[in-house]
Amino acid sequence: MAPSAVSAYRPPCRPGSAAAVLAENLICSALDLECASSNDQTFTHSDMRRTARLLMQFLPGTDFISSGYSAVPNYDNMFAGSNEDAEDFDDYNVIQRDLKVDGGLRPVREEDVIAIRNKAARALQAVFAGMGLPPITDEEVEAATYAHGSKDMPERNIVEDIKFAQEIHQQEPQRPGGGESLGERRLPRCRPGHA
Repeated sequence: MAPSAVSAYRPPCRPGSAAAVLAENLICSALDLECASSNDQTFTHSDMRRTARLLMQFLPGTDFISSGYSAVPNYDNMFAGSNEDAEDFDDYNVIQRDLKVDGGLRPVREEDVIAIRNKAARALQAVFAGMGLPPITDEEVEAATYAHGSKDMPERNIVEDIKFAQEIHQQEPQRPGGGESLGERRLPRCRPGHA
């Protein structure tokens, strides 16, 4: 079954509305429906209210405590922000420990994160190069490896990025099911070892 979409975006801004979301979560659970518990949408900048909102699903448990836990800082979230984001990793892990609740988040080793982020940045660098897009520099790869968010990244030539995005869009086949896309034609050049 699809997640309960109604609760996902109803902010607890009216008296008793948080209890209404809890009741909806309970009904979904009783009917064995998959339940997205509404913590994916930010509704306040108050840390106390955000935590109180979270704990109502965190303690009893649910399918998705946060169906959209953001892995980026709030300022980089283009979907209006999540109730929990990258700023909350440490606190969330400590709350799991303090309350002995498995909230789904796991601590990781810093060196593992650095290695994975560097590999991902280099892969994206290869895709950009293979598709003939504006290059991702080694400086950008290094910054992305350690950056907390976009504010820690070097400036890019956004005009060039947009120009190439428009070129890709204009060269896409216009007929349904017709021909290879520009991405499909260029992507084989992105494979490791391709000259």
